[in-house]
Amino acid sequence: ERKLDVFLDWLGGNRLGCTDRAVRAIVKRVPSLCALSIETLEARADELCAFLGIDDAELRKLVVKFPQALSLDATRRLGKLEDLFRQKSVVATRADLVGMILKQPSLLGFKVETLAEKIDVISRGAAAAAREEDAAGGEAGAKKTA
Repeated sequence: ERKLDVFLDWLGGNRLGCTDRAVRAIVKRVPSLCALSIETLEARADELCAFLGIDDAELRKLVVKFPQALSLDATRRLGKLEDLFRQKSVVATRADLVGMILKQPSLLGFKVETLAEKIDVISRGAAAAAREEDAAGGEAGAKKTA
């Protein structure tokens, strides 16, 4: 009971300043967060802010959208995502990655291997569509000249 109160105070307090409604939603979605110590939560919040270069207001938005972010080893996960996205030419800079994560924080919850497979499928589909479009364009050009 006391640990839960401390957790709820942390979410709604000075650090994140979540509304009561947001706190209830977070606890409902990820009840396991209540078991983490405040020190662990603070460390994870600090890691997210440092890696992403965000302030507590942006962190609050991220946590409200994807509370699981506080249950992850964010630095390791974000580093792996950054490496993958750069390797696959999804992002060019860390700022691009930050924009993606802030828009879609659930990316933090995917296994890197799963994301790599999804990116490959999308890339193959896009390449096939481009080839079809080129072929169709070539046929249309040949008909115009005939």
